[in-house]
Amino acid sequence: MSNPETHSRWSVLWSCSHMRLMAPKQSIIACQLTGRFGYNHGAPLHLGNPEAIGIKLKDPIVGPPLDDIPNGMVPVFGDVE
Repeated sequence: MSNPETHSRWSVLWSCSHMRLMAPKQSIIACQLTGRFGYNHGAPLHLGNPEAIGIKLKDPIVGPPLDDIPNGMVPVFGDVE
């Protein structure tokens, strides 16, 4: 497991989130549905390139590493429930 201090500020912040891989159409539906429930769950925090928010899939703070994002899938990041 990596030391959180070696990661960017965003990585530490986002370490409290989870990632799911979804088809692009599913990710849009997830945003539309969960965005209506801001007090309970809320919309995903980020869609797309994990490195844009400082997350390195090959060197995660927790969980197994992921070498590549499968074709046709979009990483969707949400807060931990």
